Amino acid sequence: MEFHRQTCSSVAFPGRFPAETQGRLIDAVIDVIGAQSVFTTFAYRHAAPLLAARRFRALLADRFETVVPSRTVWRNLPPAFVLHARRPRAHTAR
Repeated sequence: MEFHRQTCSSVAFPGRFPAETQGRLIDAVIDVIGAQSVFTTFAYRHAAPLLAARRFRALLADRFETVVPSRTVWRNLPPAFVLHARRPRAHTAR
């Protein structure tokens, strides 16, 4: 199967996946998107302090050069924000 490089990937990524599964999924996304690409996902504001959410945010920071959160969208139920992860880091042994 042939894949073409993407410039942007937007995913509703469940934070409840085990850490190993999260890492494999993010690595698969990085394999498909280009070096100048953006990975975008959202998170619920109330869940941000939870361990799984903090672990996922740290994973993004490890795999991308910058991770920028948007403002909270309070009209969303539940309130949510978007994470924009830019410029995947070069793969290293993980």
